[in-house]
Amino acid sequence: MVPLERSDYVAAAGLHRTCASAGVTASTVDCLIAAVCIREKMTLLTVDADFQRIARLSPLKLADTAQAIP
Repeated sequence: MVPLERSDYVAAAGLHRTCASAGVTASTVDCLIAAVCIREKMTLLTVDADFQRIARLSPLKLADTAQAIP
């Protein structure tokens, strides 16, 4: 478990604005998860397409689910 910091909420708000300005709908929680992964330089394993859209607009790194899930 990674503790949340105030800067994570600020970064999540920035991600949310970036997505919205590009016409991409992203939930607040998804943006917060993405912000923490970016801060911690973590790769996110997910099959949620929302994160693929966030990753196109940010430094979020996603695991290749085709290789990760048999």
